[in-house]
Amino acid sequence: MDQRMWIDGSMDGIGRFADGDGIATGLHVYEPDTETWNIETVKTAFRNKPVVLSQWIWRERGLIFRPELDGKVTGIESVADLKLVPRQAEAGSQRLLEYILKEHKIDQAALDMTPVARTETDAALAVSDGSGDVTLGLKSLAKQYRLTFVPVMRERFDLLVDRRAWFDEPMQRFFAFCATDTFKKR
Repeated sequence: MDQRMWIDGSMDGIGRFADGDGIATGLHVYEPDTETWNIETVKTAFRNKPVVLSQWIWRERGLIFRPELDGKVTGIESVADLKLVPRQAEAGSQRLLEYILKEHKIDQAALDMTPVARTETDAALAVSDGSGDVTLGLKSLAKQYRLTFVPVMRERFDLLVDRRAWFDEPMQRFFAFCATDTFKKR
């Protein structure tokens, strides 16, 4: 059995899932019209399809930056004067960043940006090593890399699973692993 894992963003995952390239995908797609996460996106893409959208976790998303910039970064408006680490267009966090920038009338094209970080971890590492000054990322990564964090919003991360696969051994093994102390600590 081909067992691959792709980490290319929520929208890429939805596309691959729709093409039958997997039995599950994780997603965090903010839906500003309803101020919810994932539900309308899944309804639109998978109406009348045998899928399960399972609320998985809530997590804190905000601005991550080095401690020496503390006081200079107070909110999203602060990114205009800093080098921003973006994510790829398919990433839920990038879509959220673009929405927040638009809401705050910040011209994304005028921002000083680093090359795209392909993962949440890569974005935090770019800030940590000084390649960039700030990124929109997860509180847990800021803590892990000893970076400073200013919260922006609470984010819902869900699993979209093929209904037929829900009770199959691979998914049940995955669920069992997620219930371990090792997983919970991480």
